[in-house]
Amino acid sequence: MSIAKRVIEKCGGVAKTAALAGTTENWVYRWTYKKDKGGTGGIVPREAQINLLAAAKAGKVSIEPSDFFEGQQ
Repeated sequence: MSIAKRVIEKCGGVAKTAALAGTTENWVYRWTYKKDKGGTGGIVPREAQINLLAAAKAGKVSIEPSDFFEGQQ
């Protein structure tokens, strides 16, 4: 599973992830697309990571910094 898909799942889906990350659902979907298809190749962009970690600190979601790296569960 890609990093982006794992993060989206942990956040409760695309809509909730978009709200927590301060972005659109369309952009969250693009995290899961290959780079040659206009996506990020499974990587969550830095700004979204910061926003999601802030949401976690506020108790809105259970995300940790390690969730944004390969090899984590």
